[in-house]
Amino acid sequence: MDPLWNSLVVGGLQTDKEGQLKPFLGFLGMIGTSYEDAHVATGEHAAQHQILLIVYEPSTHRLA
Repeated sequence: MDPLWNSLVVGGLQTDKEGQLKPFLGFLGMIGTSYEDAHVATGEHAAQHQILLIVYEPSTHRLA
């Protein structure tokens, strides 16, 4: 296992501007790509199943 060639999913709690704790879910890719979203996936699931989560979650994504 190469520690410099991994994709990571990070989850936890984060303090917002009002001082309230809110859930955090983020992704860090093997070339430095990072984002946070309501759902993340790595590997094969990122390519095959991520789009299904986007389609069925209208609160965070809008379809054209």
